[in-house]
Amino acid sequence: MDERAKLVLQALTIRLLLAPFFFHVWDINAVQEALNKFINGINIYSYVSNLSSHLSEVTGLQIHYEGFAYLPHVLYILSPFYVLYKSLGFDPSPIQGVTTPFYMLTLHLEPSIFAFLLTIKLPIILADAGVVLALYSYSDKKLAKLYAFDPYVIFITAIWGAFDALVGLSLLYSLIMLRKNKHFIAGLSYGLSLMKFYSAFAFIPLFMESLKKGSRNALSFIIGLLTSQIPTLYFLIISPNAFLNSTLFFHGSRVGEGLTPLNVLSSVQDLNFSTMASLLSSLVAITAWVFITQKTVRGEFPVENGVVLSIIAGLFMGKIVHEQYLLGIYPLMLLNNRDVAKRLSRIILAFAAVDTGLIYFTTPIVKILSGPVWDWMLSIYRTTLWRTTILGYFLSVTRLLLMFVLGTVFFLSVVEVITSKVFSKNICLGDVKR
Repeated sequence: MDERAKLVLQALTIRLLLAPFFFHVWDINAVQEALNKFINGINIYSYVSNLSSHLSEVTGLQIHYEGFAYLPHVLYILSPFYVLYKSLGFDPSPIQGVTTPFYMLTLHLEPSIFAFLLTIKLPIILADAGVVLALYSYSDKKLAKLYAFDPYVIFITAIWGAFDALVGLSLLYSLIMLRKNKHFIAGLSYGLSLMKFYSAFAFIPLFMESLKKGSRNALSFIIGLLTSQIPTLYFLIISPNAFLNSTLFFHGSRVGEGLTPLNVLSSVQDLNFSTMASLLSSLVAITAWVFITQKTVRGEFPVENGVVLSIIAGLFMGKIVHEQYLLGIYPLMLLNNRDVAKRLSRIILAFAAVDTGLIYFTTPIVKILSGPVWDWMLSIYRTTLWRTTILGYFLSVTRLLLMFVLGTVFFLSVVEVITSKVFSKNICLGDVKR
């Protein structure tokens, strides 16, 4: 076995051993819910939109149900694995009781959860392996090893179960195809990365790179991009309002949270104030993105740097930054500046550790095999008594303070990346095999 195959096998083994035993409850349940509806012919966007309308009617507030809020590509990727899982006789919905923000009180897991997590995470884990292969083949085997064993990557893919590795592979492959002058495939691959909306910030750098090779190549890139969006156009045509409400309008109306100083808004009861603060943050992000994009168009950055800086400016200076988002550009960040990439990922891991709870590391082993332990944890979760004590109040305030500090440190690190131009101006993938 050659060194490359051995590295990929090691990366796969680590992730496959962890995959069945950990998951992010809300996110994985949203995927389970979407897949179940999708393969049964139910329009998932109409389903989510109807739930949002119900919530608005009940609460009197313009709020959205946080269900499936992505382009449909990931459903087409995961569906064959879900069908395989069901064909083996496993429970189609091993996660039950996740219906309200208080779902941990009613959460129930069937024993099939182990097989479900392993099966559903498999294409995401394979995407990680694809990144390792691409880095090894087209760049530096040291970077491939770094990605293969990086704690942040393993956490997001194998433990959390987020599908941002699919975005990372698609963006990386799109750049490789541009370097090989395969512009249609580059556009097609980039279009797949749009399954998470934040990769939209990278459109101009990628398109301009294609345009440099001639208008015909730029047209091929656009045709590839449009071809990739046939599933999106289908849902947009059959249910335009539901599709837009469940995706763009949902993300546009969300209040700031996550790895940003705006995470303090979670303790603010004034929804109007939170909405205004989130809007201002979005304006800052868009301004920074426009600034970086202009420099990219002028040719001040190679395309790799332009893609990374554009997404950093447009996303990581915005109102919502969740831990998994960095993985979408992490391979490119490693190519640009591995020290900066590692520093940002360590901040994210620290934030996840502070913000963690049952939602992050729900382990089926504890839930199914250690019923008394789980019941004890839920008994603590159910009561607010501990929060009224001095110790409970101190822990709660300390947690919020640490989240704010880490969010601020992350934001300042992002500002430093942009203002100091720490990325190398060498073309990282210039030696791609043609």
